[in-house]
Amino acid sequence: YFSYETDGFGPVTYTATDTVDLLCHYMERGCPLESEYESRINMTFKYKDKESSKRILNEVLQIK
Repeated sequence: YFSYETDGFGPVTYTATDTVDLLCHYMERGCPLESEYESRINMTFKYKDKESSKRILNEVLQIK
């Protein structure tokens, strides 16, 4: 089960206006990543090295 509100990697909006307002707010501040979301990202993703495609390909090639 995944809840965007409690498990997601950023704030949730429900209207186009709120989304645009939030995007503008982030851009005005330089797009900082809040510690709450950084923590969720770190707990979810093991690697942050841009090698995911390579790892996936290697696993697929090992399937017999």
